[in-house]
Amino acid sequence: MQLPIFKHISQALSDYDLFLFDLWGVVVENEKLYPGVVESINSILAQKQGLFVSNVPRPAFVMQEKLARWGLNATEEMIITSGDITRELITEEAIKLGKDKLTIYHLGSDKNNDILRKLNHTITEDYTKADVLLLTLYRDENQNIREFDNLLKNVAKQPNLLKICANPDISIPKGNIIRYCAGYFARIIDSALVLTGNAHKYHSIYGSLEDKISVLGKKAKELKIFPTFITELA
Repeated sequence: MQLPIFKHISQALSDYDLFLFDLWGVVVENEKLYPGVVESINSILAQKQGLFVSNVPRPAFVMQEKLARWGLNATEEMIITSGDITRELITEEAIKLGKDKLTIYHLGSDKNNDILRKLNHTITEDYTKADVLLLTLYRDENQNIREFDNLLKNVAKQPNLLKICANPDISIPKGNIIRYCAGYFARIIDSALVLTGNAHKYHSIYGSLEDKISVLGKKAKELKIFPTFITELA
C-alpha cells in the first residue's frame, strides 16, 4: 500500500474535523519538547478541534498548566487523562457506597497527590481500612523495585477494596535508565484491578525505542491498523 507523503501535516487538515494528540513520546520526551511540535499543533488548533490524551495520573486542570508552560494553546476541556478517569471512578464508588467521603490508600509518589486534589477524601496508611487502593507508584531501575511485592499481594486479597491503577504504563525511558511505572506493579495485583488508560496488553518493557517500534508495528499489522498518511520529519 502506497501512502501519501506530506511535507507538513497542514496538507491533511481539510480531511479531518478533530485531531487527537498524545503527549509523551509525541509532544515531549524526557521533558524536552520535540522541535517545531508546539508551533505545528497550535497552527492546527487555530483551524480545527483538538484533544490531548495521556496516561498521566494527573487531572486535566493540573496538565493544562503544564501544557501552557510548554506553549500549547489548550484549555482544560481539551485534555483527557487517566487521572481524570480515576477521579470519576472514585466519585462513582462514593455514590455506590453511599458515602460523602471515601477512605483511600494511596501507593505512589508525593507529586502524584494532585490526582486527589479537590476530591472529598481521607487518606489512610492501613489498606485494610480503605475503600480504594490508588496505585501511582513508580521506581527507577537503580532502586528496589521489589520493595512492595508482599504488600501488593496482600492488597490483592482484599475483596471489597476498589483497586485502581492510574497509569498502565509498564516502563518508560528516563534519560539513560528505565523507570518502572504503576502498570508494572499492578501486574502483581492482577485480578479485580481497574486500569485507567490504554490497553494493558500492549505495554511491556522494551530495551530500546527501535524494539518498541518493531513490536507495536507487528501488532498494528495483526490488527490491520494502518496510517492514512505520513509526514516528513523535517
